[in-house]
Amino acid sequence: MSRYDLLHDSSHCSAGLRGGLAGVELKRTLILIRHGQVHERYRGVCYGTSDVELSERGKTQSQTVASELASQPLARIYHSDVTRTRFLAELLAEMTNRQLFPDKRLRERCFGTWELQTWDAIYCQTGNAMDGMIDDPESFAPEGGESTFAFRDRVFSWYNQLPDRGTFAVVAHGGTIAALLGTLKHLPVRQWPDFIPACGKYVIHTEEAHK
Repeated sequence: MSRYDLLHDSSHCSAGLRGGLAGVELKRTLILIRHGQVHERYRGVCYGTSDVELSERGKTQSQTVASELASQPLARIYHSDVTRTRFLAELLAEMTNRQLFPDKRLRERCFGTWELQTWDAIYCQTGNAMDGMIDDPESFAPEGGESTFAFRDRVFSWYNQLPDRGTFAVVAHGGTIAALLGTLKHLPVRQWPDFIPACGKYVIHTEEAHK
């Protein structure tokens, strides 16, 4: 059985985390953190796996969430291997003296030729084709990019190799977190975005140990 707590605002969850997460030795707990806000030049842009930088606000958000989570009994810190996630992960590693585990499987969805174009421009070029990401998750993919289910499978190739017990910080992306939690809850793709935390916020997923 799994427990899902959607924590968009870290001010709402401090009490629940104070003193650490209870019983972690009998469970696997993932603290799924979305990177901070990206630079303003990428507002309205599809950036996917492209390595874009954080805004100053995004750096501040990263420092805030790292400080908040520094007291947790983290066994490992996993992170997507791009700049916007690595920044937060390195802060957290410095505060906790924990090892970093960068992994490209935690990257955002690859949007292929759509990347670094505005969403408006993509719509002008393709019309309603992007609806295929939800309506045809197995087959539809942007040119040079991933289908929704190919993206999901990439994320789960990482998840399926996790240690069975412990508390792990995972610094990743909105799409990555949504694909992971939406699939674990057996929800249709259309509902996955409900699990995307705001930039610089996190979701806690705890499950019973299986071994």
